Amino acid sequence: MKKLSPEQVKMESERFWSATDDAVFPPVTIAVVLNKSLSWLQAKRCNGDGIPFIKHSKKAIFYQKSDVLAYLNQFSKVPHTSHPDYSKAP
Repeated sequence: MKKLSPEQVKMESERFWSATDDAVFPPVTIAVVLNKSLSWLQAKRCNGDGIPFIKHSKKAIFYQKSDVLAYLNQFSKVPHTSHPDYSKAP
């Protein structure tokens, strides 16, 4: 897969954040939103400790926005980087 341009990254992010919570997105969009790599998402799927996903076919994977938000909300919000919970981020 080709690297996304800054304009494409912005577009994917806006598409995610403006969608309803029941909308589904491909891994590339979720990688943009989480600022993670596609391989990180794949590893999380394989390990079973990532965001719940929908496997539509052998190669088609989707994530529901509500599941992505729930995943993000499970982590502590910290006021500064020296906070003890800071190192617990994904």
